[in-house]
Amino acid sequence: MTTPPALTPTPSAPETTAPPRRRLLGMMAGLPLALLAPGRAFGAPTPAATEGPFYPSPDMRLKDTDNDLVKIEGAVREAGGEVIFLTGRVLSRSGQPLEGARVEIWQCDVNRRYLHRGDHGAARDGGFQGFGHDITGADGSYRFRTIMPVPYPGRTPHIHVKVLAFE
Repeated sequence: MTTPPALTPTPSAPETTAPPRRRLLGMMAGLPLALLAPGRAFGAPTPAATEGPFYPSPDMRLKDTDNDLVKIEGAVREAGGEVIFLTGRVLSRSGQPLEGARVEIWQCDVNRRYLHRGDHGAARDGGFQGFGHDITGADGSYRFRTIMPVPYPGRTPHIHVKVLAFE
C-alpha cells in the first residue's frame, strides 16, 4: 500500500494561470491514491491495476534510470517543464514501513511524448528521462525529481506509479 504521493514544486518554478489548489487536484487525479480511514495511521491497500499505456520495457529505457527524471547523466541540458518533487511512503498492509521496495514512475515529457516506441508525434524532449525508480528507505519513503504532469491527448495530466514490494 502506498500513502498518497505529495507533489511539491521547486521554489523557483514559474506559476501557471490555474489556481494552485485546482492544479494540485488535477495532478493528483491521475495518481494512485489510498483512501485514508478515519482514526487510522495508514490507508487502505492500493488496488491492483494494469501498468497503463507506454510502460517502457527494459530495452526501451535509457541507461540512467535513477529517481531524477529531469537530468540525464551525461546530458548538457535538463528537461523542459516545471520541476517538482514527488514523494511518498510505501507501507505494509498492517501500516508498517516497507524498506527496500522498488517504486517506478513514468510519464510523458513536456512535448506530451512517452519514452516508448509505440508513442508517435512531436519530437521527444531529449533532456527528459521519462522513466525512473527509487528504492524505499527504512521509513518506507521514496522521492523523485520530475516535471509537473502535462495533459496527454485524451487524458488528464498524470504520472504512472508502480510499486514492487513483498511482505
